[in-house]
Amino acid sequence: MKKLVTCGFCLLLMTTLATSAFAASLKFPDLDSANKLQDDFGGNKDKKSENKTFFTIADKSEYKLTSGDVANIKHEGKVYVTATADDIYTFQAGLNYEVKTKASKESEKWEMENLWLQAKLNKATIVRGGKQTYHLAKGLLIDQDGVMGLRSIYNPDKNNAAEYFNGRDSQDVDITTSGTMRSLQVLNLAHKFSKQLHLGTYFANQETTTGTSHNRFQGGYGKIEIAPKTNINFEYLRNTTLSATGYVAELQNGNNKKLGGWSYGLDYMKVDANTFETNDYTDFDTQYATPKYGFKGPGVIVSNRVTKHSTLQFQRWWGRQMVGNGAIPISKLLLVVNF
Repeated sequence: MKKLVTCGFCLLLMTTLATSAFAASLKFPDLDSANKLQDDFGGNKDKKSENKTFFTIADKSEYKLTSGDVANIKHEGKVYVTATADDIYTFQAGLNYEVKTKASKESEKWEMENLWLQAKLNKATIVRGGKQTYHLAKGLLIDQDGVMGLRSIYNPDKNNAAEYFNGRDSQDVDITTSGTMRSLQVLNLAHKFSKQLHLGTYFANQETTTGTSHNRFQGGYGKIEIAPKTNINFEYLRNTTLSATGYVAELQNGNNKKLGGWSYGLDYMKVDANTFETNDYTDFDTQYATPKYGFKGPGVIVSNRVTKHSTLQFQRWWGRQMVGNGAIPISKLLLVVNF
């Protein structure tokens, strides 16, 4: 715990400028104003930005304690350049630098994370092709950077949205390695029933390019406002191929959009053993560290807007395996800064 407090103080001293949303937040396909086909670290932010080029620089620091008080430190730096040619085309290129330290081992990686071209076909339809971040619902099935694919979003009106994604969800393996590349297809539908109730559903297909593995998923997600600044948000999915299920639900209170603002979340997650073949793509990869064991348990998430453009977040999970019932305690401290 002393390590966590000391690191938290160091991260707090680093907090000087802006932040982005954390991936674990619930996202709807363009119904949420914070997700208008933009990534957490970039996108065409301003309708008046036509014929302009701008840079986005972001920094993310993470300190994590897991079973046996093993400390993991991850530091990411992102540099994005976004160019808008006219009212139709937008281009983005993003470079990511990542350093990981676990015990006495350290690894680093440079990656061209984003490289996409976006076209606004009409007032209701946007298409983006290339290497991009893909985050679905709360990220229980997938939250992955550098996904090569084609994504389209159709908004016939302010209350309805349809999204289709077709691509590969692994960019970190040799394309010649048999059975490791996975293709992903997602049909995602969302509806705003009222200001207080948003619901969505998706159908996903994931398989290796060699056909050695094939999983189909059906999922549902939503947000229900039960009081001012208080809501329940969730994601539920079922692997229909293996008859395995998983869900994560959160009771959230507060708002950290303004300087000094706080938000508090009380979460619960339960994922059957072998619901996924790998944990590489989910936003909950620490909780679901070993897919054959599964995960169940509560968590708390506290987030504070410490400066105008930066957020400090603390997570604590008290989890156990679905198989074997071994403990999986997790503590995380994250700082995200946008410059």
